Amino acid sequence: KLISKAMSRAARVLVLRPGNQGDKVIHERRGMRRYHLRVSGDSLRLGQSSRRIGAVPWMLQRLEECAELSNRKQRLSVAIGELRTITLPMLLPNEAHATILVGFPNDAMANTAEENLNSIFAKHKGGPKWKLELLAHRPAMADRPESKKLRAELSTIAQDWDIPFDEESSLLPSVAGLVPKGIGVICGMGPSAIHAFTAQEAVQRISIVQRSLLLAAFLERSSR
Repeated sequence: KLISKAMSRAARVLVLRPGNQGDKVIHERRGMRRYHLRVSGDSLRLGQSSRRIGAVPWMLQRLEECAELSNRKQRLSVAIGELRTITLPMLLPNEAHATILVGFPNDAMANTAEENLNSIFAKHKGGPKWKLELLAHRPAMADRPESKKLRAELSTIAQDWDIPFDEESSLLPSVAGLVPKGIGVICGMGPSAIHAFTAQEAVQRISIVQRSLLLAAFLERSSR
């Protein structure tokens, strides 16, 4: 809420997350929702016969159905993150936890995906108890006319200083999705990075100088 409030008072927003490889800034990002799924069932012994399916097999079957909600044409992605089980001594796991990640281009599609997720678990009556809880919501960053105008300004400055400047969309969310409508925004204005979010993550040294010069020139021109 604090970030959104501050952004609403800005004329334009530059998000200094690392730029993508190839000196690219981000003009569009998908949103992401993260859910926690908890499934609890009977405590069974190894080899014990029961008409009720265990928590882990039941959850794995449902998670496979959840992943099938992904639709490349609609730019909707549903994936499974962390998995863990809770087991009592000498018994099979009676409780399972999972993280479900949903990537989406807009909130309407995200809401539909959430309804479909709940339907997948609700339609299997007589199974273990389950609970699906929303943990985090990162709105999508949609391209807009104000952002195109901002990119054009930066591109002109980059050409004047012979600085590489290109753009692309991204599957990952960022704080840029919180920028209110009507305000121009560019994400990935920080130095270009490679192998992001891995142990080999690194920033290109020349990009530090180039992006610093680009931002300085932009601020100097904006203050005239």
